[in-house]
Amino acid sequence: MGEAVAAVICERLDDHGELRTYRRPGPPEHIAFEILREADGRAWTLRVPWEARSPFRDLLDEARERLADDDGRDFDEQGCAELAKADLGAGEQLVAVLLEQGDERAFAVWRRELARHGWNWTLDVVVVPAGLAAAACGLMLGGLDRLDDGRQAVTKARYSGPRMPVSSAAIPSQPPSAITRSISRR
Repeated sequence: MGEAVAAVICERLDDHGELRTYRRPGPPEHIAFEILREADGRAWTLRVPWEARSPFRDLLDEARERLADDDGRDFDEQGCAELAKADLGAGEQLVAVLLEQGDERAFAVWRRELARHGWNWTLDVVVVPAGLAAAACGLMLGGLDRLDDGRQAVTKARYSGPRMPVSSAAIPSQPPSAITRSISRR
């Protein structure tokens, strides 16, 4: 059984860290988005099923629109404001949210699953400071475009900001769980 080779797309998120986007052959086949924070080495990983690219694009577009429209946010008692969501079927959703704790805000795209007692957040999440939310959405959209094209050159990218070089590497079928941490809602 041979290893699949896929493009690893690395992008800078200002001084916060790096966004890596790549396609994993699976099973199940998916796109992985990793945000690696330079300050402390913390990392988050969001896995999006390959066949859910279109609803994920719609989610990112809607989240960017809602981020631009800052007419006050309705944060729940846990400090979460939903911006957009996409159904993945079989009791799974991707949700773009703003998180607020005191004076700090963060943007996250999170996966949740329907359980017997309601929706539960999973470990699949990417998080950036709220000020980088629109840029992160744009970079993820650009990564989707590049992976869809199957080429390393950007021909239809939606994000026109600075880019890091694209490299090719063998991608393992399992996430690097030893170095990946995530946050969870309490």
